[in-house]
Amino acid sequence: MNPLGLLNNASITAKSLMSTLIGALVLIGMAGLAISSFVELQRADGMQGSATVLMSQARDAWIDLARGQSALYRAINLKSQNVEVTIVRVAKTDATQAIARAKATLGSLRTTGLPIDPQLVAKAATAIEQYAAAAEQAASFVEDDAFNATMFMTDAEQKFASAQQDVSALVGAAVELEKAFAEQMVAMTHARLLTIAIGAGVAVVLLVVVSTLFGRLISRPIVAVRS
Repeated sequence: MNPLGLLNNASITAKSLMSTLIGALVLIGMAGLAISSFVELQRADGMQGSATVLMSQARDAWIDLARGQSALYRAINLKSQNVEVTIVRVAKTDATQAIARAKATLGSLRTTGLPIDPQLVAKAATAIEQYAAAAEQAASFVEDDAFNATMFMTDAEQKFASAQQDVSALVGAAVELEKAFAEQMVAMTHARLLTIAIGAGVAVVLLVVVSTLFGRLISRPIVAVRS
């Protein structure tokens, strides 16, 4: 039998319930679309946030690395000028603390779920560890003998250059990753808003059609009875 014929022969109560059911299904579909869009955008936002944190931490490590090297040279220079040992010690402490922060920052990076080469992170962390060991050896002579400290700084300088290069590569990769996620977030937001707008338009049209159709199906028997 023709579906429209079945609908036409259905009771007014059944027609009203079917109209309400279809309307509810349309609204549920729109809610599902909105929720799925929100979840997807939230996931993308979380990935972008992780990339931003990675970029910030890598930059902080690079800054602390350079700060530690500079402070170590300052301590050696102060010692060579026979400056009071307490002042030399302050510069030395600044150097060791900055290098330790850089080492700790690289060791605490969280890259889980991020599309970044783990070897890049491991290489930078290893390079900083090697530099930290060389810098610590040079720092151990600062308060006693500037000449010996300077001699050990030759090895530290080489390892500093290697660490700085590896950390710079990590910073560059993190910046590119954060940029890619930001662009993806913008594109996804536009796409989802367009999808929701189109879905809302289709839902409105469908509700109008369903309301009109069932309105006529309900009114026809009533008009027929009155006539």
